[in-house]
Parts: sequence; C-alpha cells; structure tokens
Amino acid sequence: MKAVGRDGGRTGGRGNGGGIKGDDSSTCTCGGEARLKDSTSHVSHVSGKFHGFCFTPRHPSYQISPRKPIGYHFLNRKRLNMEPMITRTTIHPKYCLISAIVAFTSLCLFLCAQQGRAQAMAGAAGTLDGLKSFGTSGKAVYPFPEGDKTEAELLSHTGKGCLTHMWFGGNWKDWDKIRIRVYVDGEKTASIDMEMFLGHGIGFADETAPWGTRRIGKTGQPSGIYNTYRMPFGKSVRVTAQLAAGNEKNQRFWYIIRGVENLPVEFSGVRLPDSARLKLFKLEDYKARTLEEFNMIASNSSGMLYQITVAAQSGNFEYLESCVRAYIDGAQEPMLLSSGLEDYFLGTYFFNRGMYHNDVAGLTHKNDKDHSFSGYRFHEDDPIFYKKGLRLTLRCGEQIGNQKHNGKTQTWSAPTTTYTTYVWVYEW
Repeated sequence: MKAVGRDGGRTGGRGNGGGIKGDDSSTCTCGGEARLKDSTSHVSHVSGKFHGFCFTPRHPSYQISPRKPIGYHFLNRKRLNMEPMITRTTIHPKYCLISAIVAFTSLCLFLCAQQGRAQAMAGAAGTLDGLKSFGTSGKAVYPFPEGDKTEAELLSHTGKGCLTHMWFGGNWKDWDKIRIRVYVDGEKTASIDMEMFLGHGIGFADETAPWGTRRIGKTGQPSGIYNTYRMPFGKSVRVTAQLAAGNEKNQRFWYIIRGVENLPVEFSGVRLPDSARLKLFKLEDYKARTLEEFNMIASNSSGMLYQITVAAQSGNFEYLESCVRAYIDGAQEPMLLSSGLEDYFLGTYFFNRGMYHNDVAGLTHKNDKDHSFSGYRFHEDDPIFYKKGLRLTLRCGEQIGNQKHNGKTQTWSAPTTTYTTYVWVYEW
C-alpha cells in the first residue's frame, strides 16, 4: 500500500510524514509502500487489485490504533490539528464478491417488502372502494293501512351485498308476533320469515330487558329489539313486515335497517362462498310424544349451522334431558352436540341459576310453574359445516347407552311436550 502526501513524497517511519507505525510492509503497484501491523483500520494489500480510499492522519505524535476504525481518526483530525492524507487501499476480490452479494440480497429483500406492502395497500384500497353502505328507517310511521292484511315493504335494494343491522320498536297487542320477512334475489317465498321475538331468540313473549349481545338483544320494555345478522344477497333484497293475525288496525311503528354492498360473510376465519345465503327452518307448535326423536331441520345442501332457538313447554322439565343430535352428510350415527338440552344452551341442572345472555348462548325465558323455557345458541365461534346435508334432532326426554364411560342404557321419560324451533343455516 502506498501513502502519498500532499508534497508527492512517500510516507514512512515516524517522521513529519506521519506514517503508520508497524514492522510489516508491502509494496503497492503504484510504487509506494506502507507499514501495517494488526490494524483493523486497513485491509492488507494484494498487488494489482482494486484500490479504495482511506484517510491517514499527518501528525508526528499520532498513532493509528488497531482498536479504532479509521473513521475515528478521521473525525478527530481537527482536534489534533491534522490534515487528512488520501491513501490507496487494495481489497481482496473475495471480500468484494461477498459485499456485492450481501448488498444485492438486501436490495432484493427491500424491493420485495416494498412491493408486498404496495400490493397489500392496493388490495385493501380496492376492497374498501367496493364497499358502500345503504339503509333506511321509519320514525312513528303507520305502514299497515289494512291491518294484518298489509305486508308493508320497509326496504328494497338492488345490487350485491349483505344486511348488517335491524332494530324495531312498537307497542300493541301481539307486537311480539309481528312477522319480519327477508326476500333475497327476487325469490317469491321469503327464505327468512320470522316472528319478531322468536327471530331474536325469545320465546313466550318474555319482556325481560335490558339485555344485549353482539348479535341480538332487547333493550326496552316493550320493544327495542335488534339484530346484527349477516344476510347476504347477490342481486337484490327486500324486507317487509306484517301484523299478526287479528290485528285489524294500523299500528305505530319504528324501524332501522342497514347493510353494506359487496361485504363478504366470514366466521372463525373462514370466508363463506359468495353464493351462501342465510336460511331459516322452522318447526312451530310441534307436540312430541315421550322419547320421540324428531327433526328440527333436514337439508340436503352444503352449508354451515349458524344458530338455534328452542321454545318448549311441558308438564315437567324432564324434556331438558334431551341431547341435541347432528347427522352430518347422511351419517347413520349422530354426533352428539350436547349432553342435555340445557347443556346445549350452556346451562346446567335445569337452568337452576336463572336467566343469562352472552354472545354464544342465552336463557331468554324460564317459568317454573308451567315448565316452559326458551334459549338461543350461536355457532359462529363453534362452526359446524356440512357438504351433503344436515339433520338435527331433539328427543322428548332421553334414552342413551353404550357410551365410552358408561355402557348401560339410561332413560329419562318426559310427558308430551310442545316445541317451537328456529334453525338458522348458511347454505350454498
């Protein structure tokens, strides 16, 4: 390595030239020489290779420290009243190649990260660009000019999207039985046709309030019923209301309905197909005999179980011993969804602690005198999927045997019991 001073002379030794202390020397192709020993500030020279640049201080009392980088000496030159002297340094081609590879790899990673970030932002922006809210409301309106003969249209919307919110208010006889219907994609018969209270998990017109969960709730007495069911549609959606039979007069009504265009439906990290539609299967006022197993739903489609509401009444609470059974994809043997009916709704010992409401399940009615109850159970976070059909059953009482930890047959007999069940499923 050759260190060339401002006067064109060579540096060496410890004179006014301010050379580098050391005993080893090497000759540069430039014709000069420099001395190095254990210095991390310079790279040993190989003749005829690439030349870099470094700064060598010119001061008679200044020594290059092997423990300090050359930048340290350069930055301190002013303090020592020194002027830098450019030195040509040679780097082994091996180090050049390694440095080039590291630099190229770092550049590639940076560019990929930037591209991924740009794509993610563009995707998010594209998704948001497609979303558009819509909705309507009615405040103290009279939409039933012919009483129970009028099916009043509350909302009509064209396009693709999803209903996300409904709220209803009113106060008249049989208000709990007003029918709300949702027609999607031009269907003539509504795939969702629900009584007001049962459609929100409440049986026997129970006015207990206030309570609320993420999906359903009752905040007032009377009225103040809401839901945030996701009801997808592909072309259009209509929502109507009709008074219960026997209501011949117009009634004062409040409502709010909203939705979002192009909003997908997702549960438990799974996005449902665009063709998925929310459907309601009902069994109303069914009288089941002792130990009879009966269907709540029998479907041959593909889909996901979403929610079940049961309202039942009998001579005693023995009917709560029933296990909920799911026959999935045509299976002959069921999957037991519970160890009892109150267990299915996350209760215990015939709901001995009274009413409760949470995001997964709730007890919305219980009467110890007439042995009636109602409850809801959601399967958003506990998904049950099927590809070739689903059959869900209850039994009036229970008879079960050949269990893993009890091989004996056990029987709980319940008297004739009246059931109303709402089973909500997404199907495609």
